[in-house]
Amino acid sequence: ILTGEDTVLDGSSSSSSSDQNQNTLTYAWSSISLPSGSDSIIRNADSIIANLSTDLDGVYELQLSVSDGQLTHSDKILITSTSINVAPIANAGQNQQVSTGNLVLLDGSESRDNNNDTLIFEWQFLYVPTNSSATLDSTSATFPTFTADIDGTYVIQLRVTDGITVSEVNSISVISTSNSSSLIDQFDGTQALLTTINNAKSLPDITTNLGRYRANLTDNSNNITLHFNQDQGRLDAALVSFPFEFIARNIGIGRQDDSQLAPADSGNPFLFAGVQIHALDLNSANSSHVVVGHRGNTGFTIEGKNTVSGASSVNDIGHNKAPLGRADIRIVGNSDQSLTVYWQTPNLLHSTQQDTWVLYGTNGSLPGSKPAYGDSVYVGLITYAFGNTGVPFVGTCDSIEIK
Repeated sequence: ILTGEDTVLDGSSSSSSSDQNQNTLTYAWSSISLPSGSDSIIRNADSIIANLSTDLDGVYELQLSVSDGQLTHSDKILITSTSINVAPIANAGQNQQVSTGNLVLLDGSESRDNNNDTLIFEWQFLYVPTNSSATLDSTSATFPTFTADIDGTYVIQLRVTDGITVSEVNSISVISTSNSSSLIDQFDGTQALLTTINNAKSLPDITTNLGRYRANLTDNSNNITLHFNQDQGRLDAALVSFPFEFIARNIGIGRQDDSQLAPADSGNPFLFAGVQIHALDLNSANSSHVVVGHRGNTGFTIEGKNTVSGASSVNDIGHNKAPLGRADIRIVGNSDQSLTVYWQTPNLLHSTQQDTWVLYGTNGSLPGSKPAYGDSVYVGLITYAFGNTGVPFVGTCDSIEIK
């Protein structure tokens, strides 16, 4: 059998020494010898059917003693338990298109081992553009990075090992173009700029539907999705370097049956979807965010927040300033690592109609002190609630644009 699995011990073929007596039989299973160090025990050892789970590779010698009250007879069985090691599977993530000069985040988190062994990652470049000096910051991390320093195609391969066997190679391509062009994800499957960076389990039902990002929040037990102080829910983000511009179109909250109809504010719920900027250290509570939704008795509004080392400063733009429950959000990351935030009522015709951006607050700054960001940050989408009032609902976004 496979080590760690359960096997059935079946004594039903045992019989009385004298059929005509029809005496009741009793059963006693016991271990004669086990692999050195094994702690396996027989369950239901006094039953006709017993069970054993092996915990180590090796031979297990067991005995069944059967008695009819007058005579006892014993029989032995040998069980050989082995570990069948299956080669792990490498997954280097999705192909990417990035702006030249930016950091590229590689994602090997979908690699797996069917034996649940710990994986060792081995990344390397197969090809870089001529004259590129690109190097990986780590060849063994789950999420290594490199700077795409020259226009062209970078091919990176990933191999994983469980310490015994090695996976087949999996490769991706990263196409780098100059900053003159924007990167756009319209959530139609043709481009995927966002990677789940943090706490995917807190909000597992996120899909793209009809060309929209759709975060279906159905359970907020223990505020598992919350982004406040030390709590950090799910973040789907891209790695960007200052200076940058990030635009989220038609982002906000909706009903499960129609993401473009905002849920009612009955019971003063706190329901939000929007954009978060997070420091590269995901274990730290250093972030900024701009979110759209219900903020208790303020109705539909846009909320801004800075969180530094777990201490949050929060304000909003006012009562029912975003009556659709959605808005366009624009965040400019300046060369000095500061942020300037803009918003507008959703411009659904932005490809042909001029945007009318409005500064958040009076000067585009979020409340309180901002985190001391480095050269790069994660920027992406969050959906969360405080408590369960108003749950379920969905967070929605039409598209994102990174410049």
